[in-house]
Amino acid sequence: MVYGFNWKLPASVLRTPRLGVINVHSSLLPRYRGPAPVLWAIRNGDAEIGLTVHRMDEQFDTGPILAQRGGIALGEDVSPQRLWQRVRPVLDEVLTVALDEVAKGLPGVPQDDAGASYAGFVEPEFSLVDWSRTAVQVHNQVRMFGFMGPDHAPVAEVGGRWLKVLRTRLRPADGIRVQCADAPIWIVESAPAQSPLLVAECSGDALAQCAGLGEDAGNPRRGRDGPDAWTLRCSGHPVRRRAAGTASPSPDPRP
Repeated sequence: MVYGFNWKLPASVLRTPRLGVINVHSSLLPRYRGPAPVLWAIRNGDAEIGLTVHRMDEQFDTGPILAQRGGIALGEDVSPQRLWQRVRPVLDEVLTVALDEVAKGLPGVPQDDAGASYAGFVEPEFSLVDWSRTAVQVHNQVRMFGFMGPDHAPVAEVGGRWLKVLRTRLRPADGIRVQCADAPIWIVESAPAQSPLLVAECSGDALAQCAGLGEDAGNPRRGRDGPDAWTLRCSGHPVRRRAAGTASPSPDPRP
């Protein structure tokens, strides 16, 4: 049995156990196939997730379904610890059913590829808050990174300063009010952050680097000291480039 293992098992391994190999996946397959189903469920504003136990084949999360159950609520400030308390009893239930199916030699129910979606790793640029998105989109972005832990908080420019945005609210609350594309949002917990702007003086074939990392010209890399590291090949001129998709609204003084 496999749970939370993001590497593909070779066919030789899948053929070794007499009764096959099964996998537990944190979504109602075929939705959210891939390594990050819970993150994408939070990002998309889903109210709940589910668990699926399926037979493994040579692709990711595509094998026949043995047992499945939804209804696992995602709270407003969802965390791995809180979510596990809700997942654990459901896991016991679906595993009991699935192992019984395996013992009987049942093949499982083929997945409907027409309803499939993929939950891949989060793109690095999503660690920057874009105030031109809707308030709900920004709120769920912050919730998703909050699930990953405070070290992964997205950064935003507000009133000329950069902040790690740790928690937000969609209704009036004590904090910083910022206008999004369609409605305001309130930043209720934040911390100072480094600017992801590219600022460097360089000449010839030197590399301008942000956040202290980066090797290949023009390739984004997640930085050790910032949300992203960018390298840029330049010649003889200062480089000052705003990270894509960001703006610097002033804090709204209204409650």
